[in-house]
Amino acid sequence: QSGVGERVVDIMSANCCRARSFNRARSFSSIYRPVIGSQRTLSSAGPVLLSLTEFTNDCEKRKRKRDVLRFPFEVQQPSLFCQRFFTEKVKIPHRNFSVFKNLSSTLVAGDWHSPSFMEGESAEAKEQWLSSLILNREDHELDSAAYFVVIDGWAQSGANGAAQKAEEWLVTLERHHNDFLHSQNVGTAGNSVSNSRAHNSRLEPTIDCYNSVIFAWARSGESIAVIRAERWLNKVKQAMVDAQSTKANLHDFPTSSVMLGPNTQSYNFFLDCLSKGCSKTQVELRLNAVKADETLREMIEARQNSHGDRVVPDTNSFNFVLRAWTRCRNDVSIVSKVMDVLREMELYQRSSQKPNQSAVKPNTLSYSLAMDAWAVVAGLKAQRNLRMKKGHVTRSESVDGPKEHDFSNGHDEIKKAEAILEYMHALQEAGADVVPNTISYNIILGGYARISNEINSDSPLRAERLLRRMMDFQNEENSCIAPDQRSYSHVIRCWAKIKRQNSGERGEWWLRKMWQEFHDSGNEDIRPNVDVYNAVMSGYGTYDAAKVDELLAEMIDLEQSDSSPFRPNTESYSIAMRSWLQSEGKNGSHDAGGRNIFNAFKRLKDLIEREESGVPGSSTSKEMYCGILKAAAKAAEINENTLDIVVETYEKFQASRHTVDENAYTWLLQTGLRVMSAPHYDRRRIKFIRTLTRACCENGLISKSFVAALANSPTWKEGWTIEASDCLTKEYFGHWPLPLSWSRNIRNKSLLPREIDAKRRHFRIEEIAYRP
Repeated sequence: QSGVGERVVDIMSANCCRARSFNRARSFSSIYRPVIGSQRTLSSAGPVLLSLTEFTNDCEKRKRKRDVLRFPFEVQQPSLFCQRFFTEKVKIPHRNFSVFKNLSSTLVAGDWHSPSFMEGESAEAKEQWLSSLILNREDHELDSAAYFVVIDGWAQSGANGAAQKAEEWLVTLERHHNDFLHSQNVGTAGNSVSNSRAHNSRLEPTIDCYNSVIFAWARSGESIAVIRAERWLNKVKQAMVDAQSTKANLHDFPTSSVMLGPNTQSYNFFLDCLSKGCSKTQVELRLNAVKADETLREMIEARQNSHGDRVVPDTNSFNFVLRAWTRCRNDVSIVSKVMDVLREMELYQRSSQKPNQSAVKPNTLSYSLAMDAWAVVAGLKAQRNLRMKKGHVTRSESVDGPKEHDFSNGHDEIKKAEAILEYMHALQEAGADVVPNTISYNIILGGYARISNEINSDSPLRAERLLRRMMDFQNEENSCIAPDQRSYSHVIRCWAKIKRQNSGERGEWWLRKMWQEFHDSGNEDIRPNVDVYNAVMSGYGTYDAAKVDELLAEMIDLEQSDSSPFRPNTESYSIAMRSWLQSEGKNGSHDAGGRNIFNAFKRLKDLIEREESGVPGSSTSKEMYCGILKAAAKAAEINENTLDIVVETYEKFQASRHTVDENAYTWLLQTGLRVMSAPHYDRRRIKFIRTLTRACCENGLISKSFVAALANSPTWKEGWTIEASDCLTKEYFGHWPLPLSWSRNIRNKSLLPREIDAKRRHFRIEEIAYRP
């Protein structure tokens, strides 16, 4: 046999090679029938692996004693498991074990109880080692520690599907243990209880095995992670209850160890899973935060009711609950929840006999999470205050939301966050294990970015003052507090959100400051990235579209440089296009009409080319196409070149992966009627209208706006006159009701055309039609 070697063979092959008779083969089958189970034959169970030495010794015992031997446990279950694992999962033939031929013999014979065993090896290698150990086990006895090597290996790997793999091996260990218990219940009459318990503890899953699976699910970030982690935690709890129920009768063989039960790590790993904020809705995040708080109360209660130290809440336990509450970014009540937990941590520390050595004491992360909660609430209140000033507060907000005095501008909450920051500095000076760092300051800067708007126009100045304080700490060689990319980005965002004419200039000044600091220090943490450039471009906005495009061109040049990991993304092109389109018509000159639309279309074509080339982070959106079509329809000055751009945009829109909606046809019709209003466009205009209307009918997108655009478009004394408009309107929409197929793809019923939409309501005649 290849792979493991001649020591492992198929049991039926060994029978044919050594017995050489049918009677001995049948006798051998009757001897080892217990390995298969009740009423099962050897052939129905498939091949069972056995070493030649054990096979020979068992045959000799059979000759001498003539009694039915029980199959040794060390070969029984692992053999069946190997058969099931390799035939069902790996799909390797029964006789081919070459998968293990490259496995180091030192790993197979190594002591897996050593903490450094297989250190640095991958989870796949550990799994391969355990599988080979199950097949070839002569010098060592299999125990739960061997399974823990694989389970913990998958948990620590963090690979895709690692949680499922760790869970599979734990289930296998449980089945292994339960089968052994069943076999011991059959033949333990002559054995002592202590021996039975010794064998039981050797194969029983330990709490570390369950903790590794819970930890694996916490790291996975999958949508079912909380459910699976809670399932294993509850199983550990139930095992402890079962063990306590059987503890009184020592002669009964227990189904769970008395020592099996959740510990601090079990709860902390589950709290870590609850505090994750990936791929969850706000409702789920709120439920997870409530469950995390309840789990912490359960830990505190378990600590008070027990005299041991198995479950002792620590600082991490409280921090996980704090993080779970701060994940609820749309809830203004999280501040009270977070502050209650933080005060409870301080109370734990003060009530301890040795406060400096207390298991629960707030650290830098605890206070930073509290500041983050205040910053989040500040942003929510600033947004509501802005909507109230603009008259955009909904009825639900005015009734169910906060009262009138709660509509603050967010500065009060930011001041409380800054008070916590100053408190951290005071604790540091007093010798506490609390050190304010860059993250702590970035939380405050991010809070200023949240509350910055047209009303809170002084927020950028406050943010700049805090940033300069960080730079002073850096000059004093305080490496814990040094501005990074995020620090500068928050300040630039503050300027961009107030929408002032100097916002872009201030943002670009800080951008150049970052480049200067990077070139002087070579610190990669301060090197500007695409997000910083996007923030500066947003600051210029509609005030200087040419400057926005210049910054985009600068990013493209940096991308082409081999020494820079720069790459403009979809947001970069979207900001540039939006800036050009919003600037359309501001120049007011006839010669400039449509030039900004052309610049926006040029950037759209560049993005389409990048998307087709597969450049990461580059993809078009439906809004980009619609933005050009809408801007052309609303522009003050357009020409024939503008129509060509709009038609080409429409064609690329149709050829893209996006769905063309009813508004695209309406905007294209409006642009065409304005450009081709002169008499010499009569034939071309009629052809354009008929082609576009036919395509709109075929796609089922005839809407009320399309009908109204044709029936009530601007008219002139010659060319596109009222008579010409009424004639074509009657030709296509003169017979009501219209066929249902013409509007079959209109989802919003309020956009369906009505007969009144085809009636002319505007009779104003323009003085001069457009002429090229």
